[in-house]
Amino acid sequence: MKNRFRMPALVAGIVAVVALGLGFVTPSWMTTNAEAKPSAQSEATPTPTPSPTDSATDTCPAEFQQVASNNVGNRVIGDFEQRYATATLEANNLSDAQRELLITEAGKDATVLAAWSYALGLVTVTEANNTDVLVEDGCLSREGERLFYQFEGALNASGTNLAEGQAPVNGTNSGISDGVFGVNPTSGVIGDRRAIIITLKDGTVVYILVRCGNPVFPGNPGLPEVPTDNPKDIGDAPQRQGNLPEQQMPNQLPANPEYYQPDQPSTPPDVYVPPTPPPPAPPSGPDAPTPAEPPTGPPPVVVETDEPPTTTDTNPGW
Repeated sequence: MKNRFRMPALVAGIVAVVALGLGFVTPSWMTTNAEAKPSAQSEATPTPTPSPTDSATDTCPAEFQQVASNNVGNRVIGDFEQRYATATLEANNLSDAQRELLITEAGKDATVLAAWSYALGLVTVTEANNTDVLVEDGCLSREGERLFYQFEGALNASGTNLAEGQAPVNGTNSGISDGVFGVNPTSGVIGDRRAIIITLKDGTVVYILVRCGNPVFPGNPGLPEVPTDNPKDIGDAPQRQGNLPEQQMPNQLPANPEYYQPDQPSTPPDVYVPPTPPPPAPPSGPDAPTPAEPPTGPPPVVVETDEPPTTTDTNPGW
């Protein structure tokens, strides 16, 4: 009897050992330790080190990447004349070439964008010289992009026309000196006045000088006074402003030697004696009398006789 009851227990023990070896059963101590300390395979994978932040050139559109301003000679763009010549040399449409040039230059230089935007009436005097808010990490900031799209939209608007002409000689030149955008202390545009003429859809006319990119205003719009690229050897007198030829300057016209200059008597007479009037001219015109024509042929022959002349009675009294 005792051996009969021991056999089932022995069989159960053998089955438990086999199950343990095959991994079907996990001992209680192993379960407890696994909960207390995870295995190497169950540990979380460490977070990789973040990569460096992308540079501005990787995130900034090419048209908004900022370049160093060229304000040589107190100009908005020191070599704008050369850039203008290159852009328009082989252009099929001058207006389109001018528009594209202005938009391109404004996108890559916030100083240019602010100056030209002021000329178009898009920013205030204060904003025209507050370009720091327009740039971030070498690229146009969101504020800079907003202003750029306003500038681009104004040039592309229906009714806006671009052409080439002459800036007014009595306008006020502008410029950039030590980073400050301002205007010349006196009016008058001296030198080459060739300009891009922008006529906005509301009729406003804006002049941008080809030689320098400087806007020309009808007067002082309230900007600071700064040196401009006006030549300095002509002076500040208003009558000398502009690029008028020397012979057109007021009060400087020499007498033309080909013109007759009447002699003036050194001592005028005490009593004025009027000059002798010329003889009256014969009448002329359709009502003037026609002079009689002289007779032609031989002169008549006169015969003298003693007879009295014969008369004819025109009234015989019948």
